[in-house]
Amino acid sequence: MATAVAFDTHKAVQVLQDAGFGKAQAAAITNQIAAAVGNNVATKSDLELLNKDLKGEMNRLHAELRGEMDGLRTELRGEMDGLRTELDGKMDGLRTELDGKMDGLRTELKGEMDRLRTELNGKMERLRTELKGEMAQHRAEVKAELKSLEMRIYTALAAAVGLIKTLDFLIG
Repeated sequence: MATAVAFDTHKAVQVLQDAGFGKAQAAAITNQIAAAVGNNVATKSDLELLNKDLKGEMNRLHAELRGEMDGLRTELRGEMDGLRTELDGKMDGLRTELDGKMDGLRTELKGEMDRLRTELNGKMERLRTELKGEMAQHRAEVKAELKSLEMRIYTALAAAVGLIKTLDFLIG
């Protein structure tokens, strides 16, 4: 939503003539400046609107990322609870089965229980390691996205500052 920048060509010609340029030279320079400036200059209100839009987009993306992270966190907790329940159920089943065995088999069953515990602990540890790795990967992806967004915002802001300086130079 660019608004036209008022450029007083008559005054510009007069200033250039007062500085020692001939009328034809002053008119030619003024016409070139007017053509170059045209509608390609952003106003302060344009930049403020852009800044407001960028802030709104940043806030929306931040809320979206936070929502996605919360969803992932909830999903992972649900999966972990399901695994715990499943493992608890398996362990309870093993205990019940073992309690029903005869005394003569207790030594053999104790060895089997130890093996199963080691196996289950290994599986749980592998699952923990996998979940930690996935969580770290998701964190890294979110950080990378945030960094990319930050860089795009800084680039847009730098461009806006450059436009403001150019406008100040042209107007001033």
